[in-house]
Amino acid sequence: MTPTQYVQNILVGGGVTVTNVTFSGQTNQIGEFNAVNTTPYLGLNSGIIMGSGDVTVAIGPNNSGSSSLGGGNFGVGDPDLDVLMVNSTSNDAAILEFDFIPTGDTVKFKFVFGSEEYPEYVNSINDAFGFFLSGPGIVGSFTNNAINIALVPGTTTPVTINTVNSGSNPSYYVDNTVNTGAQSIQYDGYTTVITAIGVVQCGLVYHIKIAIADASDTAWDSGVFLEAGSFSSNTVTLSSNIDINGNDSILYEGCGTAFLDFIRSNTSDTATYNYTITGTAGAADYNISSNNVIFLPGQDTITITINAIQDGLTEPLETVIIQLIQTICSVVDTQTITFYISDYPPFNLILHDTIIPCGSNDSVPVWVDVNGPPYTLLWNTGNSTDTIWVKPTTTTTYYVTVTDTCGVYTVVDSAIVTVAIAAPIVITVPNNISKYCPQDSIWIYASATGGGGFSYIWVPGGAGDSILVSPNITTTYFVTVTDGCGSTNQDSVKVIVPNYIPLSAIVTTNDDTICAGQQVVLNANLAGGVGTYLLWNNGAGNTSNVSVNPMVTTNYILTAQDSCGAIAFDSVLITVKIYPHLILTTSNDTLVCVGDQLTLFAFAIGGTGTYTYNWSGQSTDSISIQPSYTSNYYVTVTDGCGMQSSSSVTVSVTSPTADFSYEYLSEFTVQFTDSSYTNIVNNWWTFDLNDITNETNPIHTFETDGEHDVWLIVQDIQGCYDTIMKTIRPPMFVYGPNSFTPDGDGVNDVFKFIGMGIENFELFIFDRWGELMFSSSTIARGWDGTYKGKAVPVGAYIFKVRAESYEKLVYERLGSISLLK
Repeated sequence: MTPTQYVQNILVGGGVTVTNVTFSGQTNQIGEFNAVNTTPYLGLNSGIIMGSGDVTVAIGPNNSGSSSLGGGNFGVGDPDLDVLMVNSTSNDAAILEFDFIPTGDTVKFKFVFGSEEYPEYVNSINDAFGFFLSGPGIVGSFTNNAINIALVPGTTTPVTINTVNSGSNPSYYVDNTVNTGAQSIQYDGYTTVITAIGVVQCGLVYHIKIAIADASDTAWDSGVFLEAGSFSSNTVTLSSNIDINGNDSILYEGCGTAFLDFIRSNTSDTATYNYTITGTAGAADYNISSNNVIFLPGQDTITITINAIQDGLTEPLETVIIQLIQTICSVVDTQTITFYISDYPPFNLILHDTIIPCGSNDSVPVWVDVNGPPYTLLWNTGNSTDTIWVKPTTTTTYYVTVTDTCGVYTVVDSAIVTVAIAAPIVITVPNNISKYCPQDSIWIYASATGGGGFSYIWVPGGAGDSILVSPNITTTYFVTVTDGCGSTNQDSVKVIVPNYIPLSAIVTTNDDTICAGQQVVLNANLAGGVGTYLLWNNGAGNTSNVSVNPMVTTNYILTAQDSCGAIAFDSVLITVKIYPHLILTTSNDTLVCVGDQLTLFAFAIGGTGTYTYNWSGQSTDSISIQPSYTSNYYVTVTDGCGMQSSSSVTVSVTSPTADFSYEYLSEFTVQFTDSSYTNIVNNWWTFDLNDITNETNPIHTFETDGEHDVWLIVQDIQGCYDTIMKTIRPPMFVYGPNSFTPDGDGVNDVFKFIGMGIENFELFIFDRWGELMFSSSTIARGWDGTYKGKAVPVGAYIFKVRAESYEKLVYERLGSISLLK
């Protein structure tokens, strides 16, 4: 809730209109409480609580003398609270303020103040709170001319830890440190319910500030409880309580009295107030002292009583509703108090019988559980507590008389304490026990049923329900059991000690003289013992049959041990023969040409037995090869003992690479350039399989145009050859004139194209009307300026030429030629 909701929905009762609610402090310094079922009863059913720290610290039980949850408004104080503190300043202040308009001449509300500073800091520095009222007609010493209305009843003394405690005004103090059981409130001390009253003028605006704070520190929290609906302003106010059952609203038939208080603030004259009585209860269900009250001058409180009548009928819960209706400041104000009448609850007693074991010297509890109204009780032993402790020597009945506080019911019941008679002792022991190993220790045990309080004696052995024994031979152990009443019984346990055949071990092998690294099998032959396990030295494992590959003569030792710790040894010597070192000789590394064939050899000496050769997968001492690239050839020789030696031969393959480039210097002449590589020492050129030269970079003139086959053979320094052939083709070149003079003078008489590198050629000549004058499919043939044997006129003619090279490149052109004479 918001502070406004706390005030409007919870705190405010009748006769006031509240506005402008503000709150200064942390949100955990204000909250709502419900104390209906508190132990001891707080005196207020519900309302709001404000604290100098986190208000949840107020929740019981009271398990600390200095509880504090922190969470206060650290560093913030209040000047009015500083006035109320002794030699200190306020801190962690929580301040609730609001304006209100009363409809009467007084304003009042009920509160309870509690603190963890009780009782240690009485008459010392302690926390403070105050209710500071200001407004028309009020002249006080606090801020805004306010007065503090949180006063000890009938005095002008502020309520503080120093003014209300076990030594000062003790009738208004509850010491929560001496309460038994689980207290519902954490605070070590708190006040009784006190009413704060202030004199006001009807219909005018007043202001109240409700404040609480720590003194100096932030520990030992305090809080103030404000009753729900109690902040009110009436000419006369009502309050009620019931003297029995600790509840202010339920009356039991025939038990207890309800007290209804009429309280007024103006006591100067005589006044009569009438009230109405309604509800579901009839006149035969209760009696009331009057139906009006008359105040005399100086009298501020009148109390009437209501008693519920015991009628012996079973009835549902009934109500008695009392309403006081007043006109205050021209406003009708109604106050209502409701009482509930309930049938008197019967007692329900539960007593608990108890059995004392035979021979017990302890006292036992006898107790009664009572469900019902408040009661007193008396045992036939003279005790008056719920539980009594007794120690009878024989079976005894104990009686208790329970009477309710009002004397309506008296119930007598009893509980029996039975002193048990010892039952026969029955001993349970295990059947015969067999030891696994002769040297083992073993626990033997016995258990008994019967009267209880058993003691155990073993012969041989000792005392106790179990003993640890280590017999070397089969032995019977006797146990005597005595109960708490002195009765005895006896039984026995036989411990059987086994007699095993002694453990023995013999090692055998399939061969005791071997080559280095040769595998040999060791066999362990065991007899006797129990649950045997074994271990070989030299890392040979821990199984019965192991395979080893010693490189040197080795003595293998077998250690066998059974589950009972017996040990047996044996060993075998494996002799490893030593032979000359195995040496392998091979062909030398060599250099060959691509395609050359050669044989590689291997020869071994040393070692023992027959040699086995392996040339890269071929089982022979020599291999024939014809490598095409440089390679390593690996050979391994193995002797009769499996010893090996390896070697390799590197065969380097050399191969020159023939290559050349060329450039046409003219139509028939070509420059050749040798670009062969890798140690070239000789070269031979062949042109069209006819002309041969050994020049390095020759210039050759061909007799014809077109394609030509050129061969180059090269030899490297190792005498290896390579050959390359290329078909060369001249680059295409085409040229034609733009005019000619076919006048028979032998100069420029024919129009034709010249060029080289031309495989296919076409030429067409047209007159200006598009008629074909001439065509040729060879570049060597030109137009002589005639058409059908006759000379054509001077003028411009159109030609179309197309040439194709040996590389299939195409030259095309459409142009004009001038025929001149």
